[in-house]
Amino acid sequence: MKDIAPYYRLVESYRNEYDRVCHKTLLNIGFWPDGTNEQKDKVVSHLNARYKNELTLFEEADTKVAEWVNRFWNEMIKNKTIDRKAMEQKHRLVKADTIKHKEAREIGTECPPERNGQGYVPTHGTG
Repeated sequence: MKDIAPYYRLVESYRNEYDRVCHKTLLNIGFWPDGTNEQKDKVVSHLNARYKNELTLFEEADTKVAEWVNRFWNEMIKNKTIDRKAMEQKHRLVKADTIKHKEAREIGTECPPERNGQGYVPTHGTG
């Protein structure tokens, strides 16, 4: 049998109200002969991270992967198959705009005190 080139599409899987697994096509990529399996896996990983609004520590070294990620992402935004506003709300850990507490003065993080009870004192390599 002849090798048949696969046809690629990006899909989102979810469960409906009847607990049935469904798929929504986000982008029909089509035939993608010029990418290796490793490159395709990286593209999927980068798109998932971008969808979840996760920061990356390092830029992608493979320029083809970065190009595909940007192209596919922009196509999904243009085609309105992903909703950026809903996406940002979906992946927020704390929805600050829904907090209702009249006594709260600020929202933020606290620095842990030093063991000697003097408070947090940053050290800059004074070793």
